[in-house]
Amino acid sequence: MLESNAVRASLIAGVVSRAVESEWRPSHLKKEILSALAAAVLASVLGVWALQLWKANLQVPFQIGSDSFFNLIMIKDVITHGWDLTNPSLGAPFGEELYDFPAFSGDSLYLVMIKALGLFSDNPGVVVNVFFLLCFPLIAIAAYGVLRRLGISIGVAIVCAVLYALLPYRLGSFEFHLFLSSYFIVPICCYLILAVFSGNELFVRDPRRSGLRAYATKRVAGMIVVCLVIGSADNYFALFTVALAVPAGALAFLANRRPRALACALAAATIIAAAVALNALPTIIYHVRHGPDNVPTRRLPQEADVWSLTLANLVLPVEDSRIPWLASLTHRYDTTVQVPASSPPLSEPAWTNLGIVGTLGLVWLSIALVIHCLSAGRGKPIDPREIRAALGAGLAFLIGTVGGLATLFAYIVSPQLHAPVRIVVFIAFFAVFGAALGMDRLLGRIGRGRSGRGVSIALLVGVLAIGVLYQTSPGMALNYRAEIEEYNMRKQFVRAIEAQVPAGSSIFQLPYVPFPQGAYPPGIHEYENLYVYLVSNDLRWSGGAMEGRPTDWVPTFLHRPLAQILEGVSAVGFQGLYVEPAGIAEANAVLRSLSNALGVAPLISPDGRLVFFDMAGYNRRLRERDSPAQIATIATAALHPTVE
Repeated sequence: MLESNAVRASLIAGVVSRAVESEWRPSHLKKEILSALAAAVLASVLGVWALQLWKANLQVPFQIGSDSFFNLIMIKDVITHGWDLTNPSLGAPFGEELYDFPAFSGDSLYLVMIKALGLFSDNPGVVVNVFFLLCFPLIAIAAYGVLRRLGISIGVAIVCAVLYALLPYRLGSFEFHLFLSSYFIVPICCYLILAVFSGNELFVRDPRRSGLRAYATKRVAGMIVVCLVIGSADNYFALFTVALAVPAGALAFLANRRPRALACALAAATIIAAAVALNALPTIIYHVRHGPDNVPTRRLPQEADVWSLTLANLVLPVEDSRIPWLASLTHRYDTTVQVPASSPPLSEPAWTNLGIVGTLGLVWLSIALVIHCLSAGRGKPIDPREIRAALGAGLAFLIGTVGGLATLFAYIVSPQLHAPVRIVVFIAFFAVFGAALGMDRLLGRIGRGRSGRGVSIALLVGVLAIGVLYQTSPGMALNYRAEIEEYNMRKQFVRAIEAQVPAGSSIFQLPYVPFPQGAYPPGIHEYENLYVYLVSNDLRWSGGAMEGRPTDWVPTFLHRPLAQILEGVSAVGFQGLYVEPAGIAEANAVLRSLSNALGVAPLISPDGRLVFFDMAGYNRRLRERDSPAQIATIATAALHPTVE
């Protein structure tokens, strides 16, 4: 089924192989490096242009809010405390442990990069911004290299690699989903999948040896390293690769009757899955010792349909398209059909447009597959690369679409991978590859003379310009000035707190906000209460204790009368009280009561949204009144409260 005409297909594959080998000779290496660098520079410049990043400040995170808060917290953990699983600066007095919510457990590759960037700056804003910018050239280079290995000409590979690095999914996700939008590993994953479809053996034996020694070759070692790297990138990318490679191997086996090719595909999938498990080992060990905590990882199977793909998502233009009637069409679809009322205004299904080039590539692959099926056995030549890319895109769509294979997985196996929409970056690469094959055919007909070369260059420039304009929009740029002003205001307020309390002081936060995914108080956005941690130097904060564990002592403790709450907070060792009135009912009355009980006037931010009470005087009076034994008893009762 994969090859309608084995002889002709093998001839085409041989021509492609010889062309690729010729381009990758040492004499052509300099040209390839310069071409890859050109793709990297173009992607970086156009990415900065699309997001208008010259209006931003590198010292301040480009995007602050919701999941980008969480990313920044984890990045600061890695920079300041060595890794992301423990943090003594949050969840005071016990500290924060993230073993129950290992959001980055499969992202070791990215965390190592963050760790390396942290050697040059301890500012999480700088690190996250540089990482985001760095991934423009990394994606372009990875896509360019894979496209060249697949036989695409240099000019077409540059254009398609740049467009792939500027997918709406990346520009829409921005720093909101930092690692998911940094998909430089995906072209390599897709190359592996295409190799499996072709029936190639991923782990080639040395025929001169026998047994396991036959696999002790550099190529096998390289493939193992590739699989381990894929398994150490984002869990979604790793598991999508497994989900595509295994059926690809099965189809290749049915078509070519080569059981060793299927065995190699299963071996690659096993290595990738093992790498994912190895990255999750700290969490596994923690759960063995302390038991599971299902509260922070709760997912519902129906979420797989909410955060899934539709064909309309793939082919409709981006939100705020530069063409008014297209913008109106997309907006009408997003607001009436796809995006649920509980979602943010821009959610992942709204970021999955393939761009005009990717869309045409997907159409081309679909047509090629239909022609292949209709002409099977008639001797018509067909480029096998088109069929493999079409099958890859089709299978990926079956996994990610509404009610697709991922939905069945969520209901039958586990709902943890709740956003199959993220497979769009795989579909996009297959689609861009299809477009590249079509462009190469077109350029081949134009000719290679001087006039033909000029027309080809003009065509490529035009495709790049139209593609970039189509898959970007002015609405992708954020209000950076507002972000900078908010960041600076909170930073100055925390500096004022640090000037009032001793270094290393613990600060109790009100209102209580569950971490990491509970119901937030009205007026407090997701993770917003931890903003103070991002801009503080050496303070400890009560927020960030893992919900469902004994260290999450605050919610039950707060059922007590105000006088007992303040006594408990003081006895535990907190030196200050930080309040965000927007999340407290009758906030003015609460603030007056706190001021009277503590005997101090609060420090208030210029906009009135942040309030701080220095508890030094109150703590001194409590210790003058009660003995150390009595204070210890109060602290024990506070940290191990019961509902009265």
